[in-house]
Amino acid sequence: MKRIFLVLAVVIVLLGCCDRSFADSVAIGLLSYDPYSGFQTPSQIDIFDIYNATGGSSFPPFPVTTSLTFDNLTLVVTNADSTTTTYLEGSAGEGPTFFFDTQVLDSVSPLGAVLTGTISPMTVTLADGSTVNITGDFSAVLTPSSPPSLVASTDFAIIYASTQAVPEPSSLLLLGFGLALVAGASYKRLLQ
Repeated sequence: MKRIFLVLAVVIVLLGCCDRSFADSVAIGLLSYDPYSGFQTPSQIDIFDIYNATGGSSFPPFPVTTSLTFDNLTLVVTNADSTTTTYLEGSAGEGPTFFFDTQVLDSVSPLGAVLTGTISPMTVTLADGSTVNITGDFSAVLTPSSPPSLVASTDFAIIYASTQAVPEPSSLLLLGFGLALVAGASYKRLLQ
């Protein structure tokens, strides 16, 4: 019986020493609040820009060289009167690309915005040549740099996609070794 506890203690120590893999995130784009210079009006019009920074030649902090498509984009803007306005943006197309369609009057003074959407494909190549799997959805929260409201051409948020955690090979090897030790000790005990 003491041997089983000793073997279990060794397995627990080995598993405690192995590498663990955690889900992480990778930058894939940018959500910004900018002045719209397309035309002159008495009241200033500002715009939310969505930049898909994937594909082509990646640049820091956007390491994804695979062109991703942003789909099912929804932008929820919190207004100064605490109401929210939802904009269904559709698709931003394959990166790298700018997508801007949401125009807001400067007088609205948005307090913040949340962008959500889905991404495809879900296996991507990074600038260092490694490949990661990402989850199919993303979100970005845009908060004011100078509260209480957003400031055009100042406020932005980086859009991150979560990567899926994959166990390290050494972790699986140690787990298999520990299970084999426990099975061997149990088998040996049964033979006695």
